[in-house]
Amino acid sequence: HIFQNKIYISYTNELKEDCYTTSILAADLNTSYLNFTDFFINEECVGFENEYGKFNAAQSGGKILTYDDKNLIVSIGEYRYRDHAQDISNIFGKIIKINIDTKKYDILSMGHRNVHGMYYDIKNKKIISVEHGPDGGDEINFNYLGDGKIKNFGWPISSYGEHYGYAHMKFIDQYKRAPLNKSHSKYGFVEPIIYFVPSVAPTQITKVENLNNNNIHLYFGALAYRRPGHSLHKLELNNNFEIIDNYIIRLDERVRDLIYLEKEKKLLLFLETSGTIAVLSNN
Repeated sequence: HIFQNKIYISYTNELKEDCYTTSILAADLNTSYLNFTDFFINEECVGFENEYGKFNAAQSGGKILTYDDKNLIVSIGEYRYRDHAQDISNIFGKIIKINIDTKKYDILSMGHRNVHGMYYDIKNKKIISVEHGPDGGDEINFNYLGDGKIKNFGWPISSYGEHYGYAHMKFIDQYKRAPLNKSHSKYGFVEPIIYFVPSVAPTQITKVENLNNNNIHLYFGALAYRRPGHSLHKLELNNNFEIIDNYIIRLDERVRDLIYLEKEKKLLLFLETSGTIAVLSNN
């Protein structure tokens, strides 16, 4: 992420032997040499072996956005230590705001599994986040920051997915500790604006200007092999943030990342399968 002439990179940091956290490096932006130094290191980590009994380094989060001229927004995964997502005393399973001068952070939301993509709608003070579910249950979530409250999105108490391989074994310990209830609002959590069963494996999301109407147009990539498979998704919403349409452009490529060039009115897609960059425009 580039911000105020610096480039920020998140990575999975082995803080101590077999114990991992999501950290951030920073370097002055230039075209000759990038000298990265530590920017943010969380002092807590999740061990490969831990008292919860689960670990997955891929559930690390790591998306970085600009919040304002003094702060960044960062997603932190729970590394499959699911209880952490409901524990406000740590940063795992959270979206946080980090001050670039003091490095102090505030929690903006909790109850996340693995937020892969985010977009911050500054005008409406909304974080739009893309979340990988377990076996099904991928989510697109809205967090309105204007009221100053820490929102809870329910993981692992609520989810529209299931634990891998255990959908018909609700009696096992995984469901006792992480029940994945099929409602968020019933348990006091924020409902997703849309969820996907089976999973589509959503990636980065962005808002795209549309000259034809005043509706909100969101685009996000997908990685999953199952139908609809590798694809680019477009959500159209009205001004009350209610979904009008979900349009799918099927591709033979995993869409790992995307970015909207506002001045050029073009969407750039990073296609992972072939390692190429594609351009989507109205021309």
